[in-house]
Amino acid sequence: MAKLVGCMACGATVSSDAVQCPKCGHPMPKKDQPTSFLAWIAAAVASLTVGTCIIGGQVQESKKEAAAAEAAQLQKLREQQARQTDLDLCTREREAKKREYAAYLEKREYWNAARAIGNCHTVLNDQELKDLVAAAEFQEYMTIGADAKKPARERAVAIRTLQSTYPDKAGALLPLLPALEAKADKIEADEQRKTVAAERARRKKEGVTLGMSEEEVLQSSWGKPDKVNRSHGSWGVHEQWVYRNRVSGYLYFENGKLTSVQN
Repeated sequence: MAKLVGCMACGATVSSDAVQCPKCGHPMPKKDQPTSFLAWIAAAVASLTVGTCIIGGQVQESKKEAAAAEAAQLQKLREQQARQTDLDLCTREREAKKREYAAYLEKREYWNAARAIGNCHTVLNDQELKDLVAAAEFQEYMTIGADAKKPARERAVAIRTLQSTYPDKAGALLPLLPALEAKADKIEADEQRKTVAAERARRKKEGVTLGMSEEEVLQSSWGKPDKVNRSHGSWGVHEQWVYRNRVSGYLYFENGKLTSVQN
């Protein structure tokens, strides 16, 4: 007569007539080889241990998910509070900001006028404030673009901004743009050349330091050598630079890097 027995591998309840455990596939003992009491205990303990580990892992995962959800909720609450604070402040100070805007505008300080509104035009989604900010910024870019005393690059950037932001209003200054950008490019190129020349002059006055590249040595006070002795090997390329005139000495390079100086 078939009986219910426990699987020694997973602890599942199985018919004694079964050849293998239907849950884990472990072979069941033959009828003439009854499972010992100790084996039953071992199987039960193993099953309990596995179950405890699974449950413990699920609990830990649930705690992590709960903590993440709580943190996200807290962040959302903080953002809502910050938005409400900005909303209250802008609502309360709206008229004062308009008066400050008008004061700056009267002094032709257009950028300060726009900044006086702050971000209240977006916080309140207030079209009047948006129009005020746009008008001040437009006037600022127009003033800079038309000011012959301003640097060419600054004027060109202002006109480009007008072209992209207020394309229907920038027509008067657009003809100036090509000449301004060409002038700005030339000024910057000249400044770059001066910077490079000054750096070279500085290096010409200075000696050499270990670790310099060959190009850096050529630009130093040592300059071009009178003779170069070169050898190749498994280690790479070894060079000896020989100086006899302005500087008397030897420089040694390993794979293009200065490793030794001999005066």
